[in-house]
Amino acid sequence: MNLTVTEPTSYGFVAAYPFGRLSTNTSTVNFRERQTVANSVVVPVRDGRITLENAGYDGTVHLIADVAGYFTGGIPTDSGAYQPVTPFRAADSRGTQGTQGGQTFDIQMVGLAPLPPEVGAVVVNITAASYGVTTTSHGHLTAYASGTSRPATSNVNYDWRTGDTPNLAVVPVGADGKISIANTSPGTVGIVVDVMGYFRKGTGSTPGAYESLLPARLVDTRATAAPVGANQDLAVTVSGAHGVPAGAKAALINLTVTEPTSFGHLRAYPSGGGLPGTSNVNFETAQTRASFSVVPIGPDGKIAIRNTSAGTSHVIVDIVGYIRG
Repeated sequence: MNLTVTEPTSYGFVAAYPFGRLSTNTSTVNFRERQTVANSVVVPVRDGRITLENAGYDGTVHLIADVAGYFTGGIPTDSGAYQPVTPFRAADSRGTQGTQGGQTFDIQMVGLAPLPPEVGAVVVNITAASYGVTTTSHGHLTAYASGTSRPATSNVNYDWRTGDTPNLAVVPVGADGKISIANTSPGTVGIVVDVMGYFRKGTGSTPGAYESLLPARLVDTRATAAPVGANQDLAVTVSGAHGVPAGAKAALINLTVTEPTSFGHLRAYPSGGGLPGTSNVNFETAQTRASFSVVPIGPDGKIAIRNTSAGTSHVIVDIVGYIRG
């Protein structure tokens, strides 16, 4: 689901976890006072419910939860099948004085309970965080399989002036059982990684199986100097692009808005379908924001991105994988 915080009266974060479990030491959405911010999350369901905890320090928040899909229950055995876990913190580079600009933070995944050797990709919440009195500059984080070339895509876009910035990511695990997160910023940033679940490795053959791709950029409207107009749609071809086959059910994308001339939000949905009453990325004027999204693919092999703001916005779409149809 896409989880949005709005009208918070103080700073803090929201944690999401299975109903009835103890509070975890993980975060899903980090926010400042009066900020509207969203992030995607995959949450295990227990007794038909989940828990959303306001971990704000002394204030209240409004929460909006938009459901984007679900995974069936049971223990997965097929390649590409998903297994949720109770969220846990795998790594936090703030404990080692952060990750410097141009450096990479490597995190061991295989071997961490409850992740088995069959892990092909992990579902993680990555937070770009400040620590102490240190500011973190601005830039983006790129997550990828350890031992492979860094892709020309982004996962978390951050600016220390807007506080800690999280984003969900599905990251392939390298042959050494690790993932790598590169800090492209000229400054130091704390990188916090919370695990939500994993996909089993191997090539899936059943409907609903996840297939990982080398992260690739589908579209960047800055390249054509043609931002998406107010209340206009951007059509993005997915089927046939970067290894996505015809008949794929959904695309796993990182959706980024940049240089918006007004405030608003983006809505991602299958091309040819009705416009949903939900949001994917919330943004302010001149802000760069990213959010991970799972978007059903329309019959024409495309997805649509609606700019709901009163101004123009540049949009970037990076694909990391797809769900088999």
